[in-house]
Amino acid sequence: MTIIAIFHFITAFDNKPFTMTVVEFFFDIVSPFSVFQHELLQRQLGHWKSMELKLTPVYIRKIFEASQNAPPGLNPAKGIYLFSDLKICSEFYKIPFDVPDEFMKIAMEFKLDKTQLFLAAIQSHIDESTFQRLVGTFYRNFFNKNFQEVWEPSVMKKLASEIGITNEVIDKALASMESQENQAKLDKNCKQAIELGAFGLPVTLVHKENDPTWVFGSDRMHIIEFFFDIRSPFSRVQHELLQRQLGHWKSMTQLRMTPVLIRKMFEASGNPSPALNPAKLTYLSRDLAMVTDYYKMDFTLPKDFRKFATEMPLENTQLFLTAIQNHLDEATFNRLVGVIFCSYFHEPPEHVWKVDVLKQLAINDGIASDIVEKAINVMKSDENQAKLQQNNDNCAKLGAFGLPVTLVHSDNNKDTWVFGSDRMHIVGRLLGEKEPPILLP
Repeated sequence: MTIIAIFHFITAFDNKPFTMTVVEFFFDIVSPFSVFQHELLQRQLGHWKSMELKLTPVYIRKIFEASQNAPPGLNPAKGIYLFSDLKICSEFYKIPFDVPDEFMKIAMEFKLDKTQLFLAAIQSHIDESTFQRLVGTFYRNFFNKNFQEVWEPSVMKKLASEIGITNEVIDKALASMESQENQAKLDKNCKQAIELGAFGLPVTLVHKENDPTWVFGSDRMHIIEFFFDIRSPFSRVQHELLQRQLGHWKSMTQLRMTPVLIRKMFEASGNPSPALNPAKLTYLSRDLAMVTDYYKMDFTLPKDFRKFATEMPLENTQLFLTAIQNHLDEATFNRLVGVIFCSYFHEPPEHVWKVDVLKQLAINDGIASDIVEKAINVMKSDENQAKLQQNNDNCAKLGAFGLPVTLVHSDNNKDTWVFGSDRMHIVGRLLGEKEPPILLP
């Protein structure tokens, strides 16, 4: 079962706007896959309107004991796969993650039991949102190459203070964490998970009316990854069409935009740019006019499009977008991409390859000037250029021969990509959607 299953459980209540569905997440800081489920559930807050998220600390070791299920790390073959899969998940979800060098020793000595006791003790003294942020802080500081000893009272106090929890509340939790009352609370949480039939973590329980249902794991959700280059006019069309599906196609829980260089796709595939062929360019111009008129999109192909596409340094635009992406949330980044597309495919076009133009467009879109400056300062660094090249390689490996490319990351590991901006019905089918796409605003 996947996070998509959670979605199907809670959307049954969409026609009851005042009914919230509690989604309860059982976790242990020592459980590495719980890191991903915690982050994925956080990403759905505000998106899945009927979901009320509740976090419940447990001991994973007690769940293993009750179910007679051996920890996967004790089996050498499973252990090797586990560490490999964690790395894949980290890259796939774009969640920073590293397994501490002493992970198995720490896990087998039950050191993080103290962390769970502290979290159980402090939970009743802070609101749910703050508690969720605290859990995330502990995860990030433990699953890190330079991990912190999050079981030590001084470290727990420091991390809690950093997110704004008062010393009075922290000291109260530290003083009561090993009390019989607090240990009984944690044992009760464990018993609840065990009675569900849990055999490991993470476990996510959807409190449906009269039918509570739980799922195991943090398997892949449906992510749409959109490979684009600002100089690609049909990418402009596909960008807008994908934006129109957000909130309409419920299974499209994430739209990820990945900047690439279209010329690299042409070079890797041996496919020449259509802009270099006069007959194709003439048809392309006519087709874009018909398509954007049909979709009711504000679009004009610049008069000097061929010159801009082949001579202007639009690689600067892609480097800037690659650099700033790390500093923005997904929605803001996707919006910025749209702003730059609209500014370029316009007559007269904005010179979006110029740094001062990019800076002004980003600031006008509400992005802080210090973030914009930071992106400008690193956009031509070796590290940022390598990141853009990695994006190019990932797209080329799919077999791409141009743009736009839309990749559907499905939960059955059968990732499928489509080319062009006239395949939205196929994208919907790959997602398992019954509703047709929204094509008109």
